[in-house]
Amino acid sequence: MGNLAIGVTSLQQIKTLFSDGEAYQNDRKYKQALACYTQASNLLESIDDITQDMDELRYNIFLNIGTIYLKQYQTNSAKTFIEKAIRIRTVNKWENQDKVTQCLDSQGEIKRLEGDYNGALHDLMKSLKIKLGADRNEGLDVANSYHSIGMVYDDQGKYADALSMYDKSLKIKLETIGDNHPSVADTYQNMGDVYRHQEKYADALSMYDKSLKIKLETIGDKYPSVADTYNNMGVVYQLQSKNADALSMYDKSLKIKLEANGDNHPNLAITYNNMGVIYLNQEQFADALSMYDKSLKIELEANGDNHPNLAITYNNMGLVYRKQGKFADALSMYQKAIQILVDVHGENHPQIPAIYRNMANCYDQQNRRDATSMRHKANNSFPHPDQLNITNQQSTPISHQSQDRRQYQQQILLHGDNKDGILNMNILFNFVVDAVSYINYIYENIGVNWKKLARKLGVNQNEINVIEYENHGVNEQCMEMLWQYHMKHGSAFTKLKLINALKGCNLGQIAEKIENMQ
Repeated sequence: MGNLAIGVTSLQQIKTLFSDGEAYQNDRKYKQALACYTQASNLLESIDDITQDMDELRYNIFLNIGTIYLKQYQTNSAKTFIEKAIRIRTVNKWENQDKVTQCLDSQGEIKRLEGDYNGALHDLMKSLKIKLGADRNEGLDVANSYHSIGMVYDDQGKYADALSMYDKSLKIKLETIGDNHPSVADTYQNMGDVYRHQEKYADALSMYDKSLKIKLETIGDKYPSVADTYNNMGVVYQLQSKNADALSMYDKSLKIKLEANGDNHPNLAITYNNMGVIYLNQEQFADALSMYDKSLKIELEANGDNHPNLAITYNNMGLVYRKQGKFADALSMYQKAIQILVDVHGENHPQIPAIYRNMANCYDQQNRRDATSMRHKANNSFPHPDQLNITNQQSTPISHQSQDRRQYQQQILLHGDNKDGILNMNILFNFVVDAVSYINYIYENIGVNWKKLARKLGVNQNEINVIEYENHGVNEQCMEMLWQYHMKHGSAFTKLKLINALKGCNLGQIAEKIENMQ
């Protein structure tokens, strides 16, 4: 009798904790929600005879924990709990529509973050079909499906399709929950991401402003979701070279992240690195190194000493040391960066040539003959376009870039200042296709027209003359021009800009080929 009383008391306590967890989750107080769910889960584990009602409670707890981890971009943890929920549903042979679509939606989001876009679309479309086939009006569950599918299309660079999905999602949300709800803010933010990827920066900022206004009014200014919006606004300002505005946004984002997650959360490394890039471009070297040191410390503790994101930080620290004239330290950082990328991705990773070129610049400043051989090594190490599909791979579940997503759930973009290849990491949730991925195809097919393309891109005649004098053959000259342009303009050298320049040179066939490349 005593054991039964304890069981009843425990079950009541578990249900109360679960209810509290849901309330915190709905308010986006994820830390408190996780604490409630974890305590409830631990209590359930202490009960020997699990009834079906208890199993359903376990299912909901695991699914909610997984959903929170997905919101926090901790995919491995999310996957663990969502798989537990799916196992419970499978064992109990539950075919309830809501449970089936919940699992499909969660699986689809995990696959998206892992870079398996075909798999993600399969699960999300299947879920949407089930929801639309139900005898009920289109509600928030349908809106959420459109939203999730839009995110996959954005990751694939299918921007028109992404905006179409977001428009459908937004229409339903406005009709069902009004225009001042955090879920509406999420859709505005993702629409802003699409516009940013299309280089429509005014439109992007307009969407981010709408998102931010709603979030501040509905959930306040202390939540990580608000920090994400500030961060993405900072990225736009940084792309526009409005460094003061970018730093202001990053500062706001950083403050919220520190208060919400403490001083050692992986997302902080992203903001520190982005701030370091700005300080480096402003030649505030002490501040830049301070940011990179903080980023490095977090990355080492979070992922060990051989994670690809460390290569980004080591490279950027090398740039600081080179500009300070500390060439031995700079070369040491570059070598660490290359070694990590080679260990993890092999010798054909597209960021490796950028680091070789940074090493060549370092040798140049020391008047060392190694500069020429290093620059030649950079040109020869650039992989074939077939190998470059790692940035947008759809058929393989875990690609090289999606391997990074599994750990940090962020995108790594190749940025540059006027001389150097700065590697910049941004938590943008969607991947920007860098024009560097198409350089090999262009230089193999453009021939003597490379100078026409150079002029259309804004390369001046003196620069063209130097490239022509120092490099033999039109292919090598074209390669050098494109790489110099990439190193100078970094993330501003996008696929869209490249296509428009090619069309402006009446090179429509090459432009169309690149436009259709994934």
